[in-house]
Amino acid sequence: MREANRGWLPGIGGIIGVLLLLALLYGSREAANPTSPASPSTGKSSTGARATKQAVRVIAGSPRITGTVSNEHGPVAGVRVSASRVEPGETLSELPCPADATEASSPRERPLPWTECGHRFEGEIQARVATREGEAHVLAETTTAQDGSFVLDGLTEGIVTLWALGEQGAAKQPDVATGSQDVALLLEEGVVFTGVVQEKGDAGPIAGARVTVFSRGHTRFFDALTDASGHFRVGPLPATDYAVLITAEGWTSLFFTGAHSLKYQPLWLERPVRVTGQVVSAQGAPAAGVDVMLTATLFDTRRRFTTTDATGRFTFESAHPPPHTLFAQTPSRDAFAVFRSKESDPPVEPVLQLEPAVFLQGTVRDDAGQAIVDARVTARSNVEGAIASGEAFALTDAEGHYRLGPLMTGAHSLGVQAAHHLDLPSDEQSIDARTEPLDFTLTRAVSVEGILVDTDGQPLPGRTVSLRRGTGFRWERDREEETVTTDEAGGFVVDARREGEGALFLEEDDLVTERLEVRIPSRDVRFVVRRGGEVSGILLSANGVPMEGTRVTLWSAGKLDIDNRTDLTDGHGRFTLRGIPSGHFMVEASFQTDALEVIATQPVEVVEGQRVDGSLRFPEGRTVSGIAVDPTGRPLEGARVRASIPSEDTPNWQQGRGFCGNGQPEGVRTDKEGRFVLKNLSAPRYDLFVWLEGHDFDPVHSRGGTAVKRRWRIGEEAQDLRLILKRSPVLRGRVVDEGGQPLTAFSVNGSRVTSEDGTFEQPPGPSEGRRLVVRALDFAPLERTLTLPDEGDLDVGVLTLSRGRTVRGVLHDARTGALFTGRGAASPPSRVRVQIQQAGATRALTLQQVVPAPDGTLVFKHLPATALTLRLEVDGYLPLQRTLAAEEQTFKDVLDPGASVEFQVRDTRGQPLASTVVLLEADGTSHVHEAPQGMVRVQALPPGLYWMQAEPVDKDSEERFRPEPLRIPASGPVAVTLEALKEGSTLHLNMADDIDFALLIPGPVPFPESLQATGLLQKQSHPMQWRDGPPKVATFQHLPGGRYTLFAMGRNGDRLHREELEVPTVGEHSRDVRAVWRPLEP
Repeated sequence: MREANRGWLPGIGGIIGVLLLLALLYGSREAANPTSPASPSTGKSSTGARATKQAVRVIAGSPRITGTVSNEHGPVAGVRVSASRVEPGETLSELPCPADATEASSPRERPLPWTECGHRFEGEIQARVATREGEAHVLAETTTAQDGSFVLDGLTEGIVTLWALGEQGAAKQPDVATGSQDVALLLEEGVVFTGVVQEKGDAGPIAGARVTVFSRGHTRFFDALTDASGHFRVGPLPATDYAVLITAEGWTSLFFTGAHSLKYQPLWLERPVRVTGQVVSAQGAPAAGVDVMLTATLFDTRRRFTTTDATGRFTFESAHPPPHTLFAQTPSRDAFAVFRSKESDPPVEPVLQLEPAVFLQGTVRDDAGQAIVDARVTARSNVEGAIASGEAFALTDAEGHYRLGPLMTGAHSLGVQAAHHLDLPSDEQSIDARTEPLDFTLTRAVSVEGILVDTDGQPLPGRTVSLRRGTGFRWERDREEETVTTDEAGGFVVDARREGEGALFLEEDDLVTERLEVRIPSRDVRFVVRRGGEVSGILLSANGVPMEGTRVTLWSAGKLDIDNRTDLTDGHGRFTLRGIPSGHFMVEASFQTDALEVIATQPVEVVEGQRVDGSLRFPEGRTVSGIAVDPTGRPLEGARVRASIPSEDTPNWQQGRGFCGNGQPEGVRTDKEGRFVLKNLSAPRYDLFVWLEGHDFDPVHSRGGTAVKRRWRIGEEAQDLRLILKRSPVLRGRVVDEGGQPLTAFSVNGSRVTSEDGTFEQPPGPSEGRRLVVRALDFAPLERTLTLPDEGDLDVGVLTLSRGRTVRGVLHDARTGALFTGRGAASPPSRVRVQIQQAGATRALTLQQVVPAPDGTLVFKHLPATALTLRLEVDGYLPLQRTLAAEEQTFKDVLDPGASVEFQVRDTRGQPLASTVVLLEADGTSHVHEAPQGMVRVQALPPGLYWMQAEPVDKDSEERFRPEPLRIPASGPVAVTLEALKEGSTLHLNMADDIDFALLIPGPVPFPESLQATGLLQKQSHPMQWRDGPPKVATFQHLPGGRYTLFAMGRNGDRLHREELEVPTVGEHSRDVRAVWRPLEP
């Protein structure tokens, strides 16, 4: 079954039990708004944006607005223009959350908009949208004349938002004062909502479903009815944030709180069911006024709420079919009940009996047994289907005692925090009325205490400060000790496990990202941070129209993702980026179309304490059209065409930035005539990606571009593209047994096939190394090499599978001569891992795990009667490979244990050190062995040259080990001692800003041939300590004197700097490194 609704962000669906909640929270809407807008007139499936009609009363002598509507070609006639105004407490976009609508566990400083109210409030939003309540008041509307002019009469004094909607595009202009003259509205392409509404499972279209698209800010409604095929189209609409409600009589509904202009997505509705039941108390009495929540299947992730009546009964109308979870909770949260149904369960009216909540109590002490005051004990319910209620917490009293609750019975995540103590990690605990008091012991910590202030000495409350061990990379999150929020006076206490060097970090959007090296523990630390500079401006489209809701990012060349700032433009296209250090930056704005990501950039120089104008305008770009056809010239509908800037044309600061949307654009689709249009092409060249199911793109015979490696590239001169797509070849055949009877269940190249007559038909797979492998239960696999024709399909005819042969073998230990049975005194039998492939083949035909019989016999059934190669792997022995002739049915062989290598790891004092020993083969294969007591014995290592290195288990350890070569013989004992470095010189390398990593390898080492080879070099590098700076410093300690090769790398990893250094035997030395970059091959 294919996935539906992919790409849409689902919210609560259906109108369920919301009228009671509506009345409780806001009272009667009819009484509050006696002149509410009339319902829209119904019509055909929309082919454009149709705003909901409201009765507009024109008052003589009232203010008016005049203006013109145009696009890039000039004035546009027939465009619908309207002026609307929001009303606080009435328009959806102006509705605050009810006091209990959110799941926050702390009071809010200001009312939240409805989009942040949580699941409980979404039901009311749907009810209002379904009855056309909550739209901004439309004060006047008209249609543009032949010269594009319009006059909006009958306005009242104040500020309005203008909307222009037409087939040629859409425009929106906020904050227009009534009485304004000559207002210019410029149509943009806008967004279009299209799709098809179907019965769940693609069972058929649903005609007459109402699709309501409404703007989340300054709410306006735009409607369409699905046609006979279930299709709808709403738009073009101005580019802003929208939500979508889909309803149909006799069907469940769909609600998307955040929807984009996504196309080609099937939207499924189901036949609704009525869910009723009763909630009773623990004594069996009806429980009135209890909150009940219904959640349904994974397909319907929404939650519905209602409240029990005086008899304890509840009803959910128009719910999705089961399975369901019903959760009941008293308003005081002191009693709960849950009921779960399965998909196959018959309809029932469940009775939910409330179970009293429980309290968890206990004591929090330190590791010396002393009570801890004001320790915070938290609990978050993990009960599936429960009403989210945030995090419950309690503080300990003077005796360290806490009482936490009320809590529902079931699993909870518990945590304990206290200043100057190490936090207890969150732990899941099942809690019920029988749970004994739960005591906690916190380990005393070493702490860094201080105050966070700005450069004027003003405390900064409510800011996030983190402490990390060492002085290395800022992104080494695994070294993070604790993150805290500064108090009202800017104070902080950050706890750590042990003493040593550390660094405080502050990463806030409006402050310069700062780093302060500290000694752990420390007191009276004064962490001074800078407010930095500011980049602000206005983002305009190519036509000069302010762009709303577009992402603007500030990048710093040479420090990708470091100090970047991001903002979304407001309704006037304005953005502000703060907390920027002095330096050169690049402001980037981006938005995504079906075909490509459109980017605008502007270099800026920032000076701290100053504001810089970083206004942007998207380039006009060029438009390229084309057609997709098959080799005969027949147009192909539904082919997807996507464009992207070649990676080699992307500047360093942009490398690895990803896409502004959710992944790559899916591509513009060709129409019925096979035609497509690519707009907004502003780069000198693009790579095109073409895809159509069941077809292969043919770059050689396509016109308008050039084949570059595996891509097809177009330049600035490209026009009238002709894309050729050939039908993908089909591999077909028929599978039978030795008697000619068809096999009904088998697999072809790993794809399962069920066929009554044994036939199959499927794509042959990748062009490189094409082969045919057919498998069936209790038959020998069949393998053939495929030679595909230049054109057309490949019929392999009748494929006969045989039962194959049975091969038996025995293995002996090469050292003792004993028969290998795989059986020890107490352990279960060892398995022999077997890889079988046909002689000369590059891939395994089959993989098996065989347990030897008690007499040591290995039995392999259903093997092909051809020459085979067997590779056998047994723990504790070297891999064994042997050939098996076509007629052989038995074999004998020996298992070689190879050399036995004992590794001893010693610290600088000569004591055993818990470590991980890493061995690296020349081909990059690594072997990792744990030495928890500083010793590990390893067997069955293939003989050859390795690089070995020890890594302390304790990541905070200052012990360092140098990579060393090790040659392992074919057999015999080998003893190796790895000793921590304690002599030699220290080298500090001051790195240029565009360097983010360094390797120092003994001896002259040539430039690596590929990025993969660079990865192997990392295992040979001397241990390094990195300070992120500024300035960036790589420190190498305990260096034996001699010649070394330095490799420096940027964050993108696509280029490398190499130079050779002569390191003295003793002393502390420093030198600057300026990279001379050389590109790396992939």
